[in-house]
Amino acid sequence: MADKPKITITETTTADIVHVVENCREADKVEFGFACEDGETMLDVMFRMKRMAHRCYTGKVDGEIVIIYGIIPQSILSSKHAFPWAMTSEAVETRKNRKAFLNMGRIEMARLCRGYETFSGIVHTENRKAIRWLRWMGFNVGNEIHDVNGGSFLVFDRSKAKDEVTACVR
Repeated sequence: MADKPKITITETTTADIVHVVENCREADKVEFGFACEDGETMLDVMFRMKRMAHRCYTGKVDGEIVIIYGIIPQSILSSKHAFPWAMTSEAVETRKNRKAFLNMGRIEMARLCRGYETFSGIVHTENRKAIRWLRWMGFNVGNEIHDVNGGSFLVFDRSKAKDEVTACVR
């Protein structure tokens, strides 16, 4: 029987961002490509996301980066609404890493959600795995398509249930 994969969560470093951008899933390249503003690269976008994030973490399975994720508050002034985001590397596609990623997802969402009551964001219509994962995480994913910088996106949202408040620790 294979050893259980070791999952580690750390604060995101510059090297983590560079690695994930260079090794991200094609669907994430497409999605984050629409976030690029005049002359920006995906690397610029990821550094901007990290700067804006209240929390930003890197998830690794057996030392291999599978995801960088964070949460951006709607406002710096006592907002209870936030925007979660994530970029995954190709490493998430292996069976072992995908299973570990799914297992850590709900635990990490509880940690990420601390202090917020509602969440929303957008996901590219062709990022089917992300849409499936968002639904599995308890998000509602709308059906109405929104144009964002020429790309087709769906809005996702979620309210934190009262029983989740106590689960948001650390």
